[in-house]
Amino acid sequence: MRSSPLSMKGMLFLLLVLGGVGWAVSLLHTSSTEDGESGAHTSAPTEVPSTTVLTVTNRSTEAICGIYAAPAEGGVDLPLLPPSRVVLPGEWVTATIPSGTYNLRANNCFDTPLAAAEGVRIDGPMEWTIVYEQEHQ
Repeated sequence: MRSSPLSMKGMLFLLLVLGGVGWAVSLLHTSSTEDGESGAHTSAPTEVPSTTVLTVTNRSTEAICGIYAAPAEGGVDLPLLPPSRVVLPGEWVTATIPSGTYNLRANNCFDTPLAAAEGVRIDGPMEWTIVYEQEHQ
């Protein structure tokens, strides 16, 4: 039995709230219309926000162990990486998040911020490149 797109979006939203985006990404799928085209659904509006993809590229000299998105108007940080995921220099990761305006933060594995961006409007696919370089003494 195939689930309706609304219930899949509802599950995605619930996973975002309960456990972070990283675990919810694999549940999002694209449905097709009868003629095979992928398309928007014309059902009544719901409280589930639309989602988009954020790609974070690590061009820094350090590993990233935490990527967070907090609603710009205030709220709890949404972890975009599962706890065991590390993004090494040169790697990238994608996360599906609700469209909106966010304060973004990337931390190294010592929980020290490597980069931050405030008031970032994400309403379509977006890439955030981390370019932090550790100072050598």
